[in-house]
Amino acid sequence: MTTKKEIVPRKGIDPDPRQTDLVNYTASATLARQLAAAARSDATIAAYRTDWTFFCTWTAVHSLTALPATATTIAAYVAFLYSIDRKPSSIDRALTSISQAHKLAKFKSPTTDPEVRETRSGMRRTAGTAQKKAEPITVEHLERMHEACDELKEPIRTRDRAILLLGFTGALRRAEIAALDVEHLRSVPEGMIVTIARSKTDQEGHGREIGIPFTARLCPVHSVADWIAAGKRAAGPLFARIDKGGTPRGRLTARSISRLVTNAARRAGYVGKFSAHSLRAGLATSASMKGIPESDIMDHTGHESIRVFRGYVRRGSLFLSNPVDRLLGIPDAPETRPEIMTRPPQDR
Repeated sequence: MTTKKEIVPRKGIDPDPRQTDLVNYTASATLARQLAAAARSDATIAAYRTDWTFFCTWTAVHSLTALPATATTIAAYVAFLYSIDRKPSSIDRALTSISQAHKLAKFKSPTTDPEVRETRSGMRRTAGTAQKKAEPITVEHLERMHEACDELKEPIRTRDRAILLLGFTGALRRAEIAALDVEHLRSVPEGMIVTIARSKTDQEGHGREIGIPFTARLCPVHSVADWIAAGKRAAGPLFARIDKGGTPRGRLTARSISRLVTNAARRAGYVGKFSAHSLRAGLATSASMKGIPESDIMDHTGHESIRVFRGYVRRGSLFLSNPVDRLLGIPDAPETRPEIMTRPPQDR
């Protein structure tokens, strides 16, 4: 395995994609266009472009060839990314981008070479692969976050509440929330139908409809209707940015929606990793805690893979139908717990 010492950049040179003089941008721009044409989403386009440009910069710094790259070069690059604390998942994405670039240029991908695989395997064993997932927002969280919106001024208060409730009840991804237009909503006697025109798992744009019912509390339908009225959203982007004068302007970005959820959690007094993804994970987790069948939850969330879905259903399923309960029984007074069990888990 290539050592870190061999691939640390030369002193005084920072492998930053912004150092335009280090990259052959004629070839890179052409390839970036090809990558964009082959990519299936805006996020993938951006990721491929960033990864490829960064790799081109690194190879230029070390006087190496980016296309076609040798397996030794790729192995050294993996070690370099590891040395600057890139996550295993980020390194895997970089390898995918490099592989796609080679395939589009009609070169054999060096990322499948045994030397690269062994380097990657050693990196994953050393670094570990457990992902730091976003905390799920449960119904209890949602209630407190909804209430904490009282601290906000109008019309931001009404908008943020609508985003929280629709994002949770629809189990929506942040990009799906950001892409919603008023025209994607349709009123029905039971509530409303939301059409997701395109999503992460539907890049061809077949579309998917989600039923959002009227609810006894935290009603998403009424909340969205309140925002449409307050924000004067007759057509176009459903959720808009709001300027200092309180006027909605333009479309909220996916990143802005994630920050919105993070800030809402903080206002409610919650610490931890909360993001827009917490809404989607929270619906799946909360429904699982209620014993709702997995197939029903998956129909609502749009999951096609049971393995991926179960990655969403976190703590909610740890004690649901737990075999230990059946073997040893549940105590009559579960609140009488040893003190050590009431403490939050500590980082190792």
